[in-house]
Amino acid sequence: MSKVERFIYGVKRIFPEEMEYTFYRGYCYWFAFILAERFKGTIWFNPKIVHFATKIDNDMYDVDGSHAADL
Repeated sequence: MSKVERFIYGVKRIFPEEMEYTFYRGYCYWFAFILAERFKGTIWFNPKIVHFATKIDNDMYDVDGSHAADL
């Protein structure tokens, strides 16, 4: 598990209800922003699924964790 995934799962473990309510329902940009700031990533937008994610090194991350090829 990468340091980014550990961070994501750690935050989800502390605030499970808030994470689901906030970042699964239209606020994915803000989670992408948090990851980009913390891990020096780039925010990406997929217009097909209307979803923001963060590219860190060669992987894409969102509130679900790593999605190397999905986003």
